[in-house]
Amino acid sequence: MQKHLTILFLILSAIPALVEAQPGRVINESMNFPPMPVGTRKELEVQVKGLLGTGEFRVVDSCNSPFTMKTKSQDLTIQNGEVRIRVEFAPTDPKDYREEIILERFPAVQPPNDQIRLRLFGTAFRLVRNEKIEFGNVLTGDSNRRVVLIRKELADDSRWEVLETMPLDEPFQLINRSPVLIGGDTLAFVFSFQPKTTGRFVDSIGLERIHRQTEKPLDTIFVYFLGNGVRMPVEKATLFSNMMVGQVRKDTIAVELGAQVHSQEFSYSIRPKESQSTVTSTLLLQKNPTKENKILVEVTCAPTQFGDGRFGFVLYRSVAGQDALDSTNIVVNLTMVPRPVTLSMGFVADTFYHRIGDTATFDVVVTTNDPIDVPLALESFVCDVTYNPTMFVPLLQSGQQRVVADDRTMLKVGKTGLNGSVLIGSSGLVVGQARGVIVLGDADRTPLTITEASITVGNDGTRRVEPRSSLVLVTNVWRYQDGRPRYVNPMQSTLVADVDPNPVVTQSTLRVANVPVQTGRLDVIDALGQVRVDLTTQLRAGVREFSISSGGAADIALPAGSYYARLVVEGASGNTINSVVRLFVVQ
Repeated sequence: MQKHLTILFLILSAIPALVEAQPGRVINESMNFPPMPVGTRKELEVQVKGLLGTGEFRVVDSCNSPFTMKTKSQDLTIQNGEVRIRVEFAPTDPKDYREEIILERFPAVQPPNDQIRLRLFGTAFRLVRNEKIEFGNVLTGDSNRRVVLIRKELADDSRWEVLETMPLDEPFQLINRSPVLIGGDTLAFVFSFQPKTTGRFVDSIGLERIHRQTEKPLDTIFVYFLGNGVRMPVEKATLFSNMMVGQVRKDTIAVELGAQVHSQEFSYSIRPKESQSTVTSTLLLQKNPTKENKILVEVTCAPTQFGDGRFGFVLYRSVAGQDALDSTNIVVNLTMVPRPVTLSMGFVADTFYHRIGDTATFDVVVTTNDPIDVPLALESFVCDVTYNPTMFVPLLQSGQQRVVADDRTMLKVGKTGLNGSVLIGSSGLVVGQARGVIVLGDADRTPLTITEASITVGNDGTRRVEPRSSLVLVTNVWRYQDGRPRYVNPMQSTLVADVDPNPVVTQSTLRVANVPVQTGRLDVIDALGQVRVDLTTQLRAGVREFSISSGGAADIALPAGSYYARLVVEGASGNTINSVVRLFVVQ
C-alpha cells in the first residue's frame, strides 16, 4: 500500500513541471500598411478570433517608431472570443519598416497559454511633385502671376520652406515665402513673371515640406517656370495709293501688342520722325494710361504738293514717370497720280494788229488753268488753222502744209517725231508757229481759226485739246472818202455775187453765179468780221438767189448797217480758193 502511495505522489509532483515545459499556443498575425508618403499617418486594426474563455492580453514586447500601439491596455480584453488591436504607422524617413508586437494572455490558461505575435510591415517614400508653370507671352514692363496649390492636410504637422540651393532669379519672383491659406483647406505659393527684356526665360525653384518635430524633409515640389518677354511690333505700315494734291484721306492702324495686358496700365504717345505737314497722326484711346492691348492710330494724309513719299511716326509705350519701354514704327507710304489737266491750244494773243506788207509770226501755245504736277512729254501734236487766203500768204516751215478742204484754206502747223523732247510743264509753252505775209484782200481782218487740235503725250496716248482762235486786224486798209474800207477780190475768178438794189431800203436780192453744184461757202458778216448769217447749206443745195430785208421775214434779215457777202469756192485744181466779197448797206 505504501508503495502505491509513493508512486501516486511522484506522478502528481511531476504534473506542474510538464505544464511549464510544454510551449504555449502562438497566434501569428500580420499588419501590412500600404506605401505611404513620409509625414503622413495611417491606422490599421487586426481582429484575433477563436479565443476561449475570458481574460485579457498584455503587451510583453512592443514595437518601435514609426509604429505605435494605439489600442489601450484596458481595451485588450477578450470579448465574444476575440480581441482587437490597432496600430498607427507614421513614417518620417523614406524606407521599408518591419516590427513586431508580442502579447500574452493573462491570467494564463494552463496549459497552454495563448500568445499573439503581430508582425508589422510598412514602406515610406518621399513625395516629389513636379509643377510646370507657363506664363506665356508677357509684355516687358507688365507682370503676370501664377499659383501653386497644396492641400492643407498635407501640412498639418509640417512647414514649407524654399530650397536655398534653388534660388529664383529675375524676371521670376516668389511673392510669399510662406504659403497663404485659401478657403481653409488649401495653401498657396504665388509667383510672378515680370520681364524687362524680350526673350524666352526658364527657371525653377524647390519647395520642401519639413516635419516640425523631426526637422526632416517630407516631400518636395519642384516648380519649373517658363515665360516669354515680348515687345510691341517693330513696325506697322499703311499705304495711301493714287492720291492727288488736295485730296484728304484717313486710315486707322491697329497696333496689336502681342500679349494681353495683365496688371500694368501703360501710357502711349506718338511723334513724327521729322517735321512735315503731309501726314498727321492721332491716338484713338478712350483713356490714357490704359490696359488695352490694341492701340488704334488714325493717320490723315493731305498732300499739298506732288510726289510719292514715305513718312514715319513712332508710337511709344511707357509707364507713367518712366522712360519708354519700347516703341513701334508707324510707316505711311504715299503714292500719287497727277491731277487731270485740261489743255487748250491757241495763239499767244486773241487779237493781232498788222499792216499790209508785214511778215507776221503767230506762235502756237498750249495753255491750261490747271496745275501740272508732272510735265507732259510731247510726242507730237496736230494744229490745223483756217484763215482768209486773200489777206494772209503763209510761209511754210519744215513739216508744214497748206491744204484746201471743205472750201477752206487750211495751214497744218503740227509736228511729229518729237519723242518727248518738248515738255509741257506750265501754261503758255510755244509748240509751233504760223508765219506769213499780210496782203490787201477782200477784208480788213482775218480769223486764225484752229479747227483741229490734239496732242500725243508719252504713255497717255492722243488727247484732244480745246482749240482757241485769234483775229488778225489790218490797220492800213485803203478807205473811201466816206470811210468805207476798199477791198479787192484778187481771187474772184469767174465767181459772181451781186446785191440789187444796194443799199437795201426794205427789200433786196443777193444773186450768185458760176458756183459748182454742192460746193462753196456763203456767209454774211458785219463790219467786225462776225458771221451774221450762214447760207452755206442753201448754197450747196442749189439756191442761187437770197432775199434781203431790213425787217420781216427773209433769207437775210438784218438791222441797219454795213455788211459783206463773202462767197468762197474751191478751185478746179483742188488746191486753190476762189472768193468774192460784196459790200451792201441796210438802211
